[in-house]
Amino acid sequence: MENKIVPSIKNVLIPVTRDDHSFKAVKFAARLLAPLSPKITQKVFLIHVLAPSFLEKMASNVDIRFRNILESPIFRNIIQQHIEKEVKPFLRQFTQIFKENSFEGEIQEIITQGEPGKEIVNFAEKNNIQSIIMGRRRRSHAAETFLGSCSHIVINRAKKQFVYIIGQHVREEGCPINKILVAVDGSVPSLKALKEAAALATSFPDGVVKIAVMTVIDPIYLNKDSEEEKEAHEIINAARNLLLELGIKETNIDTFLEFGDPGRTIAKIADEEDYPLIMMGRTGKTGLKEIVLGSVSTRVIHKVQKATVGLAPM
Repeated sequence: MENKIVPSIKNVLIPVTRDDHSFKAVKFAARLLAPLSPKITQKVFLIHVLAPSFLEKMASNVDIRFRNILESPIFRNIIQQHIEKEVKPFLRQFTQIFKENSFEGEIQEIITQGEPGKEIVNFAEKNNIQSIIMGRRRRSHAAETFLGSCSHIVINRAKKQFVYIIGQHVREEGCPINKILVAVDGSVPSLKALKEAAALATSFPDGVVKIAVMTVIDPIYLNKDSEEEKEAHEIINAARNLLLELGIKETNIDTFLEFGDPGRTIAKIADEEDYPLIMMGRTGKTGLKEIVLGSVSTRVIHKVQKATVGLAPM
């Protein structure tokens, strides 16, 4: 009997600013979540954080000491003008993208101040957020209101949520996650990633989403007495059987074993085979002989070009 599971996307948080990275994140989220609303996805929160670097820049234009300026009526008025003229328009634009995709859930626009990463994590914890979808920035600029290091903070501190780091390519036609590449290593986080991939796939009509399960063995762990390859095949077979139990048809499952540097190999296959979504654990197995290391998720995010990377909770 099939075990119907529901993806962790009931309440979704999308950190945004006025740039192309946020636009891609919103477009991906709208195309993914709209068909699943309001039955599965009920609420989407668009959050914009005014960072200290931005506030300092604004304060430098006012002749008051910075430690006093945040509470001054003049500065509050300047910030409010910025919000009305600059922030609210792009938040409305992003909300409109959801409406154009026929999203039927609730959309809330949130504007707050503070360190972006910390504010996002705190909001997620206080509002029962299950997944965070955010753009990927390869570099940071001190003057930006949304720092490039924000995604790093969220990945490391949002321990209860799935975190999706959007790639450079978002599918324009059909399901935005028509193929999911799941990297498994036998760890609990990778098992969570596998189950979430199955939950997403079964939320769409049969055959719309296919799942490929892979594991990677680093050659440095191989020798004539090595059990790594045998263990890897056992992990893949167990993953395949679990997908079948969760309602994924055998014709929609692919499995394979690769040899090489795990981070580079996962990213390379995802880009070359046009997988729009990679699902994996944020941390891997403990011990020297782990197949997919916890740090692999970070390397995949930095190496992959087109695919979105979905990281399971710790």
